[in-house]
Amino acid sequence: MNDFLVLMGIGFTTLLLAVAIYLVWILFLWPFVEAVSLTRMSLAYRRLNAHKAGVVTSMRLFVMWYAETVFCRRFCAIHSRGWRWEGVGKWWVYKDGQD
Repeated sequence: MNDFLVLMGIGFTTLLLAVAIYLVWILFLWPFVEAVSLTRMSLAYRRLNAHKAGVVTSMRLFVMWYAETVFCRRFCAIHSRGWRWEGVGKWWVYKDGQD
């Protein structure tokens, strides 16, 4: 009986740890990766259209995109006049006036 309780404790602890790691990944780490992708796309759009982008601008863009994606992204794809983002690594930027 004692061995059974030890094995159940190990199994439950392993399951609890797996759920905790999964939640951290889904709620915090993957949104970080998506925010980095969105920030890179935004900076590429700014560079393409001859806008300066410093460190402060980059940080502001990252914070804005991370706030948009943390805890649950509310869009599958997002686009504007000069760019389109469909996922990490799947984004396009266009020169102003193109679509």
